Amino acid sequence: MSPMKTLALSWCATRLILSRVVSLALVLCAILAIFAINAGAETFKIIYRLTYSVEGNSPTSPLLRDSAGNLYGTTEDGANPTCADGCGAAFELSPTSQGGWKNTVLHKFTGGDDGNDIYGGLAMDSAGNLYGTAANGGKYGQGNVFEISPLPNGGWKFAVLYPFQGLSDGGNPTHGVILDASGNLYGVSNTTVFELSPVAGGGWKHSVLHHFAQDQEPAGVTFDASGNIFGATSAGGISNPNCFNGCGTVYELTKGTTYWKYKSLYSFTGGADGGVPTGQVILDALGNIYGITNLGGNVNDCSNTGCGTVFELTSSGGVWSESVLFAFNYTDGSQPNGPLVFDASGNLYGTAHFDNANNCGCGVVYELSPGSGGWTQTVLHTFKGGADGKFPGAGLIPDGSGSYYGTTQSGGNTTQAGTIFFLTP
Repeated sequence: MSPMKTLALSWCATRLILSRVVSLALVLCAILAIFAINAGAETFKIIYRLTYSVEGNSPTSPLLRDSAGNLYGTTEDGANPTCADGCGAAFELSPTSQGGWKNTVLHKFTGGDDGNDIYGGLAMDSAGNLYGTAANGGKYGQGNVFEISPLPNGGWKFAVLYPFQGLSDGGNPTHGVILDASGNLYGVSNTTVFELSPVAGGGWKHSVLHHFAQDQEPAGVTFDASGNIFGATSAGGISNPNCFNGCGTVYELTKGTTYWKYKSLYSFTGGADGGVPTGQVILDALGNIYGITNLGGNVNDCSNTGCGTVFELTSSGGVWSESVLFAFNYTDGSQPNGPLVFDASGNLYGTAHFDNANNCGCGVVYELSPGSGGWTQTVLHTFKGGADGKFPGAGLIPDGSGSYYGTTQSGGNTTQAGTIFFLTP
């Protein structure tokens, strides 16, 4: 029994013996019992509700947290009415001394040269500059890579670093960028993995590291400790009736002296092993790869396509094999999204876009814990679809103290533009 429960029960027993007002003691005991039971429960709270005309609508990518505890995010549309559904925005949330959060809109996209449809998240360099991608708009209508830089006297400056042309460079980047230690940016377009390198004297050099076949739909990329690039494609590879363009792959790019070498590590079948991996993969300290698939797993669920999986890839002698750590069954979630995140104990955390609870199907936050009998799932929060939001589609980010921030794509206030939440397991 926990110390909190022991203290509550001990106090109650004493009061019941000594108190002349037994009814009052009973009331206080009930209150303490409720407090004791909830003392070890998960903490979930909404810290901000987006407004369609201000920050925009539908945050679809993970937040970014800096060392001061500020949060940075993007919205897919809304904000600027220049576009039919709004063009999207980049925003900052800063904690206040009163315990709330101050919102600052860093840039409202116009759908012109600055782009629109901001599906990807932001990355930050050591100087506090932010980098991201617009999926559409731009000089050639194919999206761009942009920078938002803090000004010395306050405010932010927006600049386009590279406008995609839709030629051999691809176009429509939807997953943001990552940075290496030298300040180079890496990301994916609809057909390429690319690098942007700062040029002495100003400007950026664009390089294509790999060309994908048409319609492979690459997701975001990540590094290992040696600087190799890992990623997934949500199509390509093996086809079946549930994924006509292929059920997706996981790949590695290794840097050589003159080019990057591509290697396909695993092709999903769309069956029990999963299919259509949409999120950024992550790696553990041993180099094992973890990710999610949108379908497959328990193939008899979710209209006989499967509700998705959490998977692990391990290498032995250069050959990679896949293990399904967890297969969703709709009750505990469906269509997991966003990158996974580890805690210090090796537990995994993530979000699933849907579920079948409360007649809402609005998604869940979950934890996967390793054990001798495999991995066990715990649903940490089930979204109700109202003020708490619905459809968490961007995964979680840690706060460094064992808690996590996340977003929902809808729900919240009357504009239904989404929420930002805080959760302690």
